[in-house]
Amino acid sequence: MRISYRITSAAALAALGLPIVNDLLPPAPPRPHLVPPASGYLRWDPCTLWPQLGPMYKLTAIVCLVAYVVFIIQGLRNRSGRRWLAAAGVLALILWIQSDWWRVSAGCYSSRSLASLFVWAGVVILMFVHHVIQRPHEVYSPGSLSSSALLLAPPLALTYKCIWPALTFMPIAWSILNAFRPFNREPDFTERAIIAIQRCISWGTLGLALISLALCFALFVISARRSMVA
Repeated sequence: MRISYRITSAAALAALGLPIVNDLLPPAPPRPHLVPPASGYLRWDPCTLWPQLGPMYKLTAIVCLVAYVVFIIQGLRNRSGRRWLAAAGVLALILWIQSDWWRVSAGCYSSRSLASLFVWAGVVILMFVHHVIQRPHEVYSPGSLSSSALLLAPPLALTYKCIWPALTFMPIAWSILNAFRPFNREPDFTERAIIAIQRCISWGTLGLALISLALCFALFVISARRSMVA
């Protein structure tokens, strides 16, 4: 039995209204341990701090956002997306929630806010999983490619099948390692090894991004020259 992609994409789009409506409603009362004491002195409130996330964490959030938009559009067209992007969307969403979990532990979110967030996240994960487990029925015939497409096929295949998936999963791998990092005052061998691997991932991400930009620019120049000649 095949389930229409429109169902899960429409559900994920509708679930986005829950956090939006929650922000428009009057704020929920603070949790008891965050209420200022009766003596009158002020206490440090962790909820007023804005965490300074690193660039790799921001890239993970961008992966989640891009996957969400892509699969909403593809699903509403009743078409499947790429499985590796759906798997990356699941991991990126979980890591995004995990990176902000310290604010949940500090009581910065009300029960209403947490409920709306987890309902939305659960529906979005179901949408991603739907695109992973259900095989698409579209069949593409390589014989229908034009001569210009055949000329661009090798670099396009390199970009789609190798570079972009690697760029997508590199910040996710960095964030997974950061979740297991002990953060000791005096780094031990485990933390030093994680830091070294994270630096390699960061530099590799930058290098692949430059290669991807160079390939995209080369493809644009080739297609523009061929259109001018034609």
